[in-house]
Amino acid sequence: MEIAENEKGGFRLEMKPFLLHSMMREAASTAKCLCVYEGFGFEIDVQKSLPETVMGDEARAFQEILHMIGYLLNMNDKGTLNFWVFLESDGGDRDDTIFESGDQAVKMSMYI
Repeated sequence: MEIAENEKGGFRLEMKPFLLHSMMREAASTAKCLCVYEGFGFEIDVQKSLPETVMGDEARAFQEILHMIGYLLNMNDKGTLNFWVFLESDGGDRDDTIFESGDQAVKMSMYI
């Protein structure tokens, strides 16, 4: 994956539509491999009613998901990684919003 820097030293955000279900399958597959390698269990619950297409930077989102998973695995000695992705449409607190699709927010929660 290539991430190009701009003139000011930051990274460009490439906002474009992408297939959320496809990216979540790829992230879950990678997460499961990491969990098995490190001796952790893995559980996944991805809500089927998530929008198929969302707007965002797919590469950066994938990178952030893997970073969160790596952090959780490094901070714990054993356990099961629970990977949840769900639709939050009440318009409440959006601090953990990953993607938005219209007036709905897709949220993700992971814990061990």
